[in-house]
Amino acid sequence: MLIFGLTGGSGVGKTTVGEIFKENGIYVVRADESARRVEAAGTQCFDELVAMFGEGILRGDGEIDRRELAKIVFSDEKKLKILNRITHHYIKFDIMRELRGVDCRIAAIDGAVIIGSPVQELCEFIVTVETPYEERIRRIIERDGLSPAEARARLAAQPDDDFYRRNSRFVIYNGGDHAELRRNTERAIEEIKAEVCIE
Repeated sequence: MLIFGLTGGSGVGKTTVGEIFKENGIYVVRADESARRVEAAGTQCFDELVAMFGEGILRGDGEIDRRELAKIVFSDEKKLKILNRITHHYIKFDIMRELRGVDCRIAAIDGAVIIGSPVQELCEFIVTVETPYEERIRRIIERDGLSPAEARARLAAQPDDDFYRRNSRFVIYNGGDHAELRRNTERAIEEIKAEVCIE
């Protein structure tokens, strides 16, 4: 199985690109769903996160309030690194378990933080989705209910476009037009399939 990473910062449209990949026969693993599983109450990862960040990150039902945790880590680079150090190896093994049960020749791992993480070890190469900054801000505000200041703080805590480009074999541009995004994505799919000699 050929496995590659699908990445880019918040608000670039990775989920939409992932849907187009699936329509074209590529299995997509969502690292965010793996994170939800490994961070669930009762897991070792959950215990480590509560020990590090305190019970203030918990909702009333005892699960982690991911929005509250995001507020903490996206305003402090050191805390973001701690979060990643705790969670990424658990996420990697959860992804590996999912992929073992997949009967597919190509799979993509959709995640915002793949480059430089343990998850990258599973990937042959990286595909990045790139979107203009102000469009990303608009999407994050609309999607996550954040203020403009919170959305900008989130992006400030993430790598810039040059970082993603330097570490990617393919870059899919998403300017906000869905038809154009589909064309750009399907062009990348053709190149990926050609590269691994899959008809």
